[in-house]
Amino acid sequence: MDGNLLGHQGGGLGEWLPYGSTHPAHAVIDLGTVTSITAISLLNSNNFDPPYVTTSLRATDEFRIFAGNTVNAGGTDLTGYVTELAYGHLQAKYLGFQDVPIDAIAARYVKVELLSIYPGAHGLGLTEIRIAIPEPASALLLLGGLTALLRRRRRQAPGR
Repeated sequence: MDGNLLGHQGGGLGEWLPYGSTHPAHAVIDLGTVTSITAISLLNSNNFDPPYVTTSLRATDEFRIFAGNTVNAGGTDLTGYVTELAYGHLQAKYLGFQDVPIDAIAARYVKVELLSIYPGAHGLGLTEIRIAIPEPASALLLLGGLTALLRRRRRQAPGR
């Protein structure tokens, strides 16, 4: 499932989220419908590794992630009942996706807030956000298999 970026604050969207911004900055992602969110991973900007231009180093240190089911008229912020899913720190060097521990939740919108610039960087940066949701077809297939197994065991039970 792909989400749509509704709104953001703190600079234009380019190769990094958000390119050229200071802190704080955020992005709101619309998943299209209320969806079970089981995991979130973040990919910090990759320009701490050589070769790089020292004036354009971008990386995020502190972040927070929220979930909710309503947004304001401009789609730039969550409204109503909002749940904070995570607060943490990202590694600056490119280490691949970093899993963010969260409790599973059902929500339509996810807000990722970038709070502080990584020491030595010149601006906030976040390359990619991944939001994991369970695949409905797999869950239905598992349920169907369990139902068939239970029916078979009932038929084979002694005294039937």
